[in-house]
Amino acid sequence: MNIEKIQAGLTVETATFNDYPTIQNMARFYVYELSRDCGFISDDWALPSSGLYESFDFKNYFEETTRKAFLIKVDHELAGFALLNQDGVYRDTLWNMGEFFITAKFQGKGLGRIVASKLLSMHLGSWEVSVIPQNQGGLSFWRKTIAQFTQGLYQEEIKTIDYDSHQPLRVIFCFNSSSVQHPEVLLENPTEYQIQWVDELDSITEQHMNNEFIAYEAQHGIAINYRRFSVILSAKQGKILGAINAYTAFSEIYVDDIWVDSAHRGKGYGRQLLHALEQGFKGQGFNNINLVTSAFQAPEFYKKCGFQEEFTRINKNNPKLSKTFFVKFFNEEAEKQGILLDYSE
Repeated sequence: MNIEKIQAGLTVETATFNDYPTIQNMARFYVYELSRDCGFISDDWALPSSGLYESFDFKNYFEETTRKAFLIKVDHELAGFALLNQDGVYRDTLWNMGEFFITAKFQGKGLGRIVASKLLSMHLGSWEVSVIPQNQGGLSFWRKTIAQFTQGLYQEEIKTIDYDSHQPLRVIFCFNSSSVQHPEVLLENPTEYQIQWVDELDSITEQHMNNEFIAYEAQHGIAINYRRFSVILSAKQGKILGAINAYTAFSEIYVDDIWVDSAHRGKGYGRQLLHALEQGFKGQGFNNINLVTSAFQAPEFYKKCGFQEEFTRINKNNPKLSKTFFVKFFNEEAEKQGILLDYSE
């Protein structure tokens, strides 16, 4: 188990109404976790005869503009959820941490602190976090996390609330996230960072970057759909005579390179490779195949293969390096690639 790798794969995504059942299902495990410390407060905490813990209905977090829901994931695997609202004990409270849950598998690895700090930084202003006094694990977590985040600039009080007759007391942490100098702010100081050139990213950073790309696209209903691949043409004896290097992204296929062995050029192998590429993706819901070629390479060849010239970027100093952008559309009615499917429809 590599904790740094797990933390690098962490994402916090805004939940949509389609995620409501998922969060409601996870809430059963959330109640189970809370029952360790809070289970003897009242009979309401008893395990139902069905053997399934029940939770409050969180549907209002997807219907009311004053509430927000977030999914916590590690490398696309569900790792918990967080629910924010604006219902506080204090009049000037802008944000309140309604519910916060990290699944058992990912507990004890620093994810809760990272997620909490991220949410606090995303929502600036006066905050409240309330904890049931019996919830010793939660109390310890929030005390440490808030103390670290605010650098000790917070208040902790025990208040009486009116929405829980069995346990009317809550430990309330209050603070203002706007007055805290966050890591993102510290980066504005040039002494806090450095810029370097590297041949390639380390695997952890690469994975973290990809995870955040995927999460960002998903928030907009888009699937990044990234996959690198090659198409090869070989002789019967197995020798490779030509190849295409390409990749898919969103709803398009991008051709990076097309190559034919110099001893076998003029035999139509390049055309056959492009034809195979087109046939391989036809009917799969992609929009187009596109590529770029320089003036000294083969712009006329791609026109003969049915590609349309979109535009040419002229290099005035060296016209041979002017680049022409080509595209070939599939013109299919069902264009499903690059779009996250809504299974509720």
